[in-house]
Amino acid sequence: MKEHQKYSTEQRENALQRVALRSNNQTIESIAALVDVNVGTLKNWMKEAKKQSANAGVAKPCSAYTPAQQLDALLETGKLSDVEISAWCREKGLFPHDLSAWRQSLTAPRTDESAQLREIRRERDKVQLDLDRKNKALAETAALLVLQKKFQSLFSDAAQ
Repeated sequence: MKEHQKYSTEQRENALQRVALRSNNQTIESIAALVDVNVGTLKNWMKEAKKQSANAGVAKPCSAYTPAQQLDALLETGKLSDVEISAWCREKGLFPHDLSAWRQSLTAPRTDESAQLREIRRERDKVQLDLDRKNKALAETAALLVLQKKFQSLFSDAAQ
């Protein structure tokens, strides 16, 4: 059975700091080799650190950002270097690819899907107007029938 290796607190903090400040081209495996730590151990440390920061309320998931907050984040990180972007992302609980996806979604031109959606909405609005018109006509017809019955009942009572 394998014996568990004990790592010092300094070694753990050093490894986590290197992960937090890594550039886009550095992998977790390369950092683990650099600090002489097993990759699985480093990943476990990263999970624990993420849980601790989540419990402290520091990070929020990328899906929780509104488009306005996404734009603010893109503006804030626009002139940063890769290392600074990585550090900023780790601080916020994000990944650089989240920023790239946000940039793409916010700057992407409207697609045919948007045109199809507009056409479907236009069609739905037409159908709704037609339905409203028919409902009004039905209500008017019902009112006329009620008045006709009342009128007939008045004359039938008067004739008797």
